[in-house]
This record gives sequence, C-alpha cells and structure tokens, in this order.
Amino acid sequence: MKIEVIRIPKNKEKTDIDLTFIDTDIKEVVGHCNYSVSDKEGLIYDTYFYPDYRNKKIMSTYINNILCDIKCMGVDKVKLHTLSDEAYSVWEKFGFKQYDRKGNMQIDVSDKECNCTCNLHSFSNEIDIQKLIEQIYKQ
Repeated sequence: MKIEVIRIPKNKEKTDIDLTFIDTDIKEVVGHCNYSVSDKEGLIYDTYFYPDYRNKKIMSTYINNILCDIKCMGVDKVKLHTLSDEAYSVWEKFGFKQYDRKGNMQIDVSDKECNCTCNLHSFSNEIDIQKLIEQIYKQ
C-alpha cells in the first residue's frame, strides 16, 4: 500500500483545505481530511477513511504536516469535534485534549517546531480531478 496525499485549496485565500488520500496501488481514494483557518483558529473537520484503511496509521503519518500547515496559516490553536470514543482516543494520541463535554478537542501548536515545507502536494482549484489523478500516476 502506497498512499499519496493531494492538498487542494477550496477557496482563493487557501484557508480551507481538502486533503485526499489515494492508494496508488489500486488507484482509488481511500480517505480525506478537511481543515480550515479563520479568526486565528484552526479547525479539522470531516476526517474519514474507508474501513479497510482504518488503523493503518495513515493519519499518524500526516498529522504533523497538517498541524504545521495550519500553524503556517497563522494560528496557535487547532480544534476538532469528534463523536466516537474510538476517534477521541486516536486524536488524544496526537496531543489533542478535550475541552468540553460535547466531544470538542483542541491542541496548542504555538510551540510546535515547523519548517513550513509540508510534504503535502498542493494544486490549484482549476485542475480537473481526473487530470490530477492521472498526473499522480505518471510519477
């Protein structure tokens, strides 16, 4: 299994990001993670992996890059909301802490060492997703 990550800004300001995870062995999307920055606060939302790709440490491979990417957008705190105990324990391993009883978690990234050259491929919104996938498989 070889996973490639595509980082697609969803707005012109590049403050709303969609990460798409592709298994290049089978040439299929296997998961995604969306995050955004507004008012000096980062938010990770809508993270999902297909069942066969859960517990494979895919997010643990990329979470530092995601947190650094968010920090480089100018924020110190990153929040997320999780509904399941399984997801809660996963995010807790990354350093997130629950701050209310509704399942909301956050992490302080102000002292995180980042070189801001994240290993996330970035493409503009104008690229057709089919062409994007073809481009990945030519590498």
